[in-house]
Parts: sequence; structure tokens; C-alpha cells
Amino acid sequence: MKQIVAPVRETFEVLFCKTFSRKQNVKFLSHVQKCFAQGQWEMLFKLMVHCQKNALERVKKDHQMNHLISEWINVNQDIQQLRKQQKNAESALAFRFVEGTLVQALRNGDWVLLDEINLATPETLECLCGLLESSSGSVVLMERGDITPTTGHEDFRLFACMNPATDVGKKDLPPGIRNRFYLTVKHEANDKLTDGLLLSFLTQLDRSSHPAVQSLIRQHLLGHVNPTQHAETAPTHAARLRTVFCNFEGFWIAMGNKEPVVSTEYVLTASVRLT
Repeated sequence: MKQIVAPVRETFEVLFCKTFSRKQNVKFLSHVQKCFAQGQWEMLFKLMVHCQKNALERVKKDHQMNHLISEWINVNQDIQQLRKQQKNAESALAFRFVEGTLVQALRNGDWVLLDEINLATPETLECLCGLLESSSGSVVLMERGDITPTTGHEDFRLFACMNPATDVGKKDLPPGIRNRFYLTVKHEANDKLTDGLLLSFLTQLDRSSHPAVQSLIRQHLLGHVNPTQHAETAPTHAARLRTVFCNFEGFWIAMGNKEPVVSTEYVLTASVRLT
């Protein structure tokens, strides 16, 4: 039952945070999480339905939130369906089709990275053909009995990466799949010697040994150049490439045509900074 309720609960919490303040409702969200973890389904459904009614009244009054009306109505329908299944599941198993991560990303406009794609079976790769047909790719969930395709969000992007087919189990992608991707070949990063050495040696040492190894690497690669000043200097080829770079934690990253968005929910701890 928990696997069936989980997607609806996740959708509910995302929609809740779009409608109400997360900080002001920490106690309520904690109660929802506790009910879900302990399997108190009836209590969980009551909390979600009560909140859905209040949220629907709020979004109807606020013109800037009118676009959330249909989403809250859909959540209520899902909750009522779960209630019926939960009652039936008291004497039998409950079954429900749960969308996978790829379909959810397609609908929400998220970005998906398929790592080591050339390890996938031909049947799995064939399922991607509908997504790769055009920029408005779609999939038909025949397992759920759909007859109309699930169209993709305009912001949805599908990335894939692979190593050459030289290891066991790896093979070249079929031309029909390979030609649907925008192909870029990444050679050895000979211009990232400092990063490569730090990654190779520091990950095997404890924190107290890091300064000694960092000092040796910078001494042999940078000489007498101050590493702090070097990190704060913008790339010299930025003007030639007509590219704007952003300094993020000492790394210069090329920017696109959109303004960077800093997530307020991401906690940047000291250990994360070090890695």
C-alpha cells in the first residue's frame, strides 16, 4: 500500500508548498510524513482532504494561483481513489499503476540523465524511440491501458552518456537510437590536471591530510601563483568565445541565456563544499 500512496503524497506535498508556506506549516507536514511512515492511511487521507478543501478555496480567491485549481482537483480524485483501494485492501492486495520516474519527468519538464546507456537491452532502448522522434516527443503507457500519448513538457530534456564499447556487456548503440541524439565526444581532460589530481588522491585520505597533498599539487602545477587569486580570475578565453562565466565555489561555469536560480531548499554544508 505504501508504494501506491507514495506518488500521491509526493504530488500533494509539492502542490502544498506552491500554495502555502513550508516554514509556517512544518508541524503539519511532519504529521503527514509520520502518518505515511506508520501506515496510518485513514488519518493521512483525512489530513490531505481537509487541506485540499482549504487550498482549493485559497487558489480560487487568488488570481495568481488559479492555475493550481485543476491540480488540486486531480489530487482530490487520487485521494478518493486511494481510499477505495485501502478499504478493499483490508481483505486483499491493492494494485495500482504507478508512473515511473521518466514519465513523471516528461510531464513535469525535468531533466533526465541516462548513465551508461549502452548497457541497456534492445527492448529498453526501443521504448525511448517515441521520446526521441522530435522535440515534442511522447510515450503511450499501454501497460495502463492508455490509447492517447503522454506528451512531453517543453522544458523536458533527455541526456545520455556512455563509454566506448570496450568493456564486458557494453555495446555500440543502434544507429536508429544514436542518430536521434545530439552527439558530443568528450576526450581526456588534459586541461583539468589540478581537478584530476585532487580527485584521484584526496578521496583516499582523511581531512587532516588534505592540506599537505593540496600544497604539493599546487606547488608543482601552479608554481608561485596564488591559488586563491588564480581561482578568482575569469577564464582568458571568455571574451574570445563571447561567453559569460559564473564563479561558483571557485569553479568558472559557462552560463546560458537564463539567469541562474539559487534554490532556497538546498543546504550547502561544509562537507558538501569540500567535495
